[in-house]
Amino acid sequence: LKGINEAAVNRAPAEWIEACHRTAEPFRFGCTSLKEEALVDLCLVASAGSSLERCTYASPQLEPACRWARGDGGKACAEARGDAKDLCERVQARVAQADVVCSPTAFDPAACFAARVLLGFQGGVGSCEALSDAVEPIARDLVMRSCRAAVSESPGACPNPTDNHRQSAYVELLVRARSGVPWLVAIGGSTGSAMCAIEVALDDGTISETRQMLLDLSGESRHVDTEAKGFRGALGATRVRLGGVAHPMRAAVRATSVCVPVPTWHGPGEP
Repeated sequence: LKGINEAAVNRAPAEWIEACHRTAEPFRFGCTSLKEEALVDLCLVASAGSSLERCTYASPQLEPACRWARGDGGKACAEARGDAKDLCERVQARVAQADVVCSPTAFDPAACFAARVLLGFQGGVGSCEALSDAVEPIARDLVMRSCRAAVSESPGACPNPTDNHRQSAYVELLVRARSGVPWLVAIGGSTGSAMCAIEVALDDGTISETRQMLLDLSGESRHVDTEAKGFRGALGATRVRLGGVAHPMRAAVRATSVCVPVPTWHGPGEP
C-alpha cells in the first residue's frame, strides 16, 4: 500500500480544520498547537467561555474579547489594556474583514472560518451560511461545516483534516493457495472512504474465467486516525475462491478496478 502511505506523508493537515476541533471543544492549552494567528485568537476566545455568563470566569487577558464575542457590546474591549486590548482589536478586525476574506476573489479559508465563527458566537449557526455560491464549492462547504461544528460545540461534526484533499484509493491483488485450493485476495486502502469494484480475468492454459468483487473501504470502524492529527483513511481486504480451475503459481491474472468516494459527513437535515 505504498501509494496510500505516500499520500499520508505528502498531505499535510489543513490547520484551519484542526482549529475546528480545538474551537468546538474549547481547551485553552490546546490552542498552543495552532500557528496561524487568526486561528489561535479564535481558539482562545472560544476557550474563554461558551456564553456571556461564562466569560466572567475567564482570565483578564481573555475576558474582554470573550464578552465582545458573546454579545456584550464594546464596553469591555474599550476599557481593556495591554494584551487584552490587543486581542480585542485583532478579533474585531477579523470580523470587520469577514466579507472580504469570504469573497470569491479573495477567499482565505482560515480567515473566513475564524471570522464566521466569531460572528456565529452572537448570531448562531446561521452566520455560517453567508458564503457566496461563487466560492470554490469544496472549500465553501468545508468552511460552513467547520463553522457550524464550532459554533454548536460539536467536534464530531468537524471535517477531517484531509477532507479538503482529493481522495485516492489503491488496490493490490494476490493469488495464493490455501490447502491446495487457489484463492484471489484483494487488499486496498484509501485516503478517505471508498467503495471499489474489481473485475478479475484469470488465464491458465485453456482455462479462462472472470470474477467480480466488491471491496468496501467505507466502514467507519476502519478509519484510522480520526483525530485532527493525521490523514483519515481506510484499509480493507476481500477474497474469492477460484476453485480447482487454476494453478496459483502458473495462472496469469489481470484485474481492472474502479473506486468511488463515499461521503462520511452528515447529510442535509442531520446534526
